[in-house]
Amino acid sequence: CWLDQPATSSWGNVVVSSGPSSLEQLLQKGERPLYHLSRFSQLSPHPTTGSFSGEVRLGFVVDGSQRAPIKGGSITGNVFDAFQRARFSAERTVRGRMHVPRALRLDGIALTGG
Repeated sequence: CWLDQPATSSWGNVVVSSGPSSLEQLLQKGERPLYHLSRFSQLSPHPTTGSFSGEVRLGFVVDGSQRAPIKGGSITGNVFDAFQRARFSAERTVRGRMHVPRALRLDGIALTGG
């Protein structure tokens, strides 16, 4: 539909490869606080620059074994920069017709408010 071309086959499933790290490893705090975001508004990156922003609906500040809930605030970043350092979890899940890693860690995303 984005190319204004008729479909030539049926819909397929999207499959994204897993990463080598467990979810537990991805949730380990680094130099900065770690924010585990569970729900956020739709992120629509700019098609040329890759810049995006979105509203945090539900998340947690993770510090070792302690988690404190957060709600509100916004996240901003650049999808091209973020995915150069992206890390996918080894655990997998099915979301709709997609077979994807259960988690994705993106470093270098800014969080404000919340």
